[in-house]
Amino acid sequence: MLHVCIGSEGCVFKKNGSCVMCNYGYSSLITQKEIQNLFSVLKDNEEDFSSILIGTYGSFFDTREIPSNIFVDILNMLKNLNIHTIIFETHYSTISTDKLNLICDILQNKEIVIELGLESSNQIVLSECLNKTIDLKEFKKTVDLIHEYSQLCVSANVFLGAPFLTAEEQIKDSLQSIVWALNNGVDNIVVFPSNIRENTLIEFLYANGHYNKISAWY
Repeated sequence: MLHVCIGSEGCVFKKNGSCVMCNYGYSSLITQKEIQNLFSVLKDNEEDFSSILIGTYGSFFDTREIPSNIFVDILNMLKNLNIHTIIFETHYSTISTDKLNLICDILQNKEIVIELGLESSNQIVLSECLNKTIDLKEFKKTVDLIHEYSQLCVSANVFLGAPFLTAEEQIKDSLQSIVWALNNGVDNIVVFPSNIRENTLIEFLYANGHYNKISAWY
């Protein structure tokens, strides 16, 4: 799998002070010329990959990061690649029928995966440990909406290593979140072990002895 990060002005939720563990930075918006250059590089190497993950510094479907014209240009680029599976990473709240219709219209012969950040199915962990606002009922509605399209499937990201929990509680929370996701229609799960990034609350806690790195043995 090839992971491509599209340049954007950065995650809207990060700008609002959300998420204790994320700091994916920001840059200038990718230009049409840069998209053409990217296509040339991908085309030269497409035989090496069976799938491609398209993301940005936050949500690929968010028009505040990726304007509609750039979104369409990238879809047209992907259409002309001989890579069968295309994964889009985005926040559940950025999903719309317009976006899904556009994807299915342009990428008709591709397998499409929409990857959503769930992180945890426990509202206390979400709000008090991760500083994230996720409405689980709306998340489920989004999963159901995506499944209205036979071409699309859903992947959910689950976080392992939430601060303010013991190691046992961290593992239990991740397992319960995986079960919740599968019981609510998610097709596959990606588990993200905690990665201490600079300029995050987790880094501050770690530097001051209030957070331990998760063990690889878990």
